[in-house]
Amino acid sequence: MFWKKKANEPTPPASEAAPTPPAPLPAALPSVPGKDHAAQLAVVLTRRAGPQVAPMTPDAVDAHMRALDSLLADPASQGVVRDIAAEQIEPAFAALERNAADARDAAKWRRAGAIMYGIDGPRARRAYEQAFTLEPRHFWGAIFVARLRALAQDLAGANEAAAAAILAGQTPDERGTAFFEAALVALGREDFDAVLSYGAQAVDASRGAIKAGARDAFALRDYVARLTLLADANVVRQDFATAQRLYAEALVGARKLSDAARGASAVKKGVAELLEKSASVAASAPDPESAMRFSAEAVSIWRTILAAGGEPGAQGALAAALNSMGEALRLAGQVEAAKFTLREALETARAASASNPADPTARRDVSLALWRLAHIGAAGVTWAQVAEAMESAAASGALNPKHQHFLDEARRRAAA
Repeated sequence: MFWKKKANEPTPPASEAAPTPPAPLPAALPSVPGKDHAAQLAVVLTRRAGPQVAPMTPDAVDAHMRALDSLLADPASQGVVRDIAAEQIEPAFAALERNAADARDAAKWRRAGAIMYGIDGPRARRAYEQAFTLEPRHFWGAIFVARLRALAQDLAGANEAAAAAILAGQTPDERGTAFFEAALVALGREDFDAVLSYGAQAVDASRGAIKAGARDAFALRDYVARLTLLADANVVRQDFATAQRLYAEALVGARKLSDAARGASAVKKGVAELLEKSASVAASAPDPESAMRFSAEAVSIWRTILAAGGEPGAQGALAAALNSMGEALRLAGQVEAAKFTLREALETARAASASNPADPTARRDVSLALWRLAHIGAAGVTWAQVAEAMESAAASGALNPKHQHFLDEARRRAAA
């Protein structure tokens, strides 16, 4: 999704901040026209990114660049700079770890973790864990520990770190970020009561910030992301009325972001995803008229994105949106229109699957389109075909538990 948490890390203390001007660039570092020295190091590091890396959100990028600035300005760390410049990443990271361990310095461990973050996930986590042990009430240190623990599926540990971040937050913005992080961890733990509680507090923090005058895109992105998470949790609890209200509020913000971005595909994609969520919850309400309206707009957006080209997965996303639109038309009693739309969904999903056989999502959409067509009596679609397609989707992991009753019914009808 296009909304990300903003790069709102406060100015670090003197032990972590980068003095100015930076130290001269070592001769070993190749020049990259138009980029500063820290950015050049970042480019070198990015080329060596390995598996299990954490997503480089804006705040992670900000911490990464601050850490590189600090490294460049530290006379004792120029050997590390030279190693990175020469793409000798292992000795560079080992030196960062030795330096932090010898000093027993939480700030140096955080600097090491920030440099490793997005490059070597397990090593970044070890560095941030050391800093967390020494200084558990450092806000951003706790946030990054929570994210790295969650990435490693240590959800209990992630919950502990997120709680520490909530206690460490000094400003409404920090507390909002911490509550949202805690809500994400709770979602992974399937603790939906906690998701609702933390998510509501994160949304309240965003509302307070906007009421106080925050008007930048980052604040609005935070707000949309938090509203969406809270709405998703209400869907799980089958409180569709509350979910509809929250999705509607999120859509207002998403449309503002889309207008400001002047049609950027990533932002339009986020609007389309919200429209599909809105259509799904409207269908469950049930409110088929709203479901048709939301899904039709989502289909229109995905057609535009697909026609523009360059957006991975757009064809599969269009198939999913067409599937939703076909179901909404069926619920509204427009059976022939539903058949027409679902046939297009089937053709589009098959094309998406053919272009990317490794994508299980397209297989799911093939099977769901077939199931819906068979269910409304479309000529040429048999329950044996539906069962076969759903078995294939299930084997690839594309069907989740909520689809099981569809598979069971397809098997029963095929056997009849």
